[in-house]
Amino acid sequence: MIKCDHCGSHEVKVHFNGEVESKHLCMDCYNQYMSGVLGVELEPIIESFY
Repeated sequence: MIKCDHCGSHEVKVHFNGEVESKHLCMDCYNQYMSGVLGVELEPIIESFY
């Protein structure tokens, strides 16, 4: 199992090939990275349902 290059604790779900570098990211780190690139703020996600 490949670990995330950014946080190192989650399993990799996305292999991101950028122009300068490539990254192996979990979904949480990919979402944070893309929110920075796109200039949007992420809403908190509720982990469980009532």
